[in-house]
Order: sequence, then C-alpha cells, then structure tokens
Amino acid sequence: GRLPIEVLAEGAFAWYPHLEGARTADALNDASVDMTAWSATLAVRYSFHLFGPLALHASAAAGAQHTVATVGAPDVAALTERHWGPLVRGALGVALGALGGRVVLQFEYVYAPAQPSGRVRGNLGGPGGGLGYLVSF
Repeated sequence: GRLPIEVLAEGAFAWYPHLEGARTADALNDASVDMTAWSATLAVRYSFHLFGPLALHASAAAGAQHTVATVGAPDVAALTERHWGPLVRGALGVALGALGGRVVLQFEYVYAPAQPSGRVRGNLGGPGGGLGYLVSF
C-alpha cells in the first residue's frame, strides 16, 4: 500500500470570472478585469484511509503562479499584464482510487498576492475547490 504521507508536484490552471467595477492599484475605480493563471507547486499530503478505495486527505502546497490579466476601464485603453508571483495553499478533501490513480475532490484556500508592479491588487486566491486525477510514479 501507499504511505500516508506523500510529496507531490502539481500543476493547475485557474480561470477567474469576469469582474466589473474593480478598484486597481493605479486608482481606476470602475475597471473590468479578465484573468487566468497557471501554477506549479510542491505539496505534502497526508491521507487517512476510510474504507475500500476512499480516503480523506489534508495538504499544504507552495510554489509559483503566472497570471495573465486584462484590465480596462471606461475611456482607458485595456492593458494585458503578465506576472509571476508566489502561491501557497492549504486543502482538505477526499480521494477515490480509480484506474490505477485517484480522483481527488478538495476544498482549498489559496494565498497568491498580486504583484506590486501590476494594476490588479490584493489576494488573487481565496477559498475554492479543486477536482483532479492524481497519478503516482
């Protein structure tokens, strides 16, 4: 069987819903923002086997996120920015063994601060969820 503690390399894509009326770092008070991000992290996960192929888990991850944001406002030209920044995440979830790997459903909190050189500000993360398929090597 598997050990209850694993070290993972993870990659993810995030799509952020369109936002209207955002405040930005350069004082645009009615900005619209469209944003996506790619991230790469190293994580540590502890799993607790329940029964059959079902397990609970908790994990902590740290890595980097590449964000692409298009920010515009009335009478202001839209600007697309690309930034790298840090990312940390804590998660709780369940895993179901299937087809040699595991289907993972988790609830998570991500802290990914916006970069000071960009228009977008604040935490680009927050509470969320994840669904994925985990393969062990």
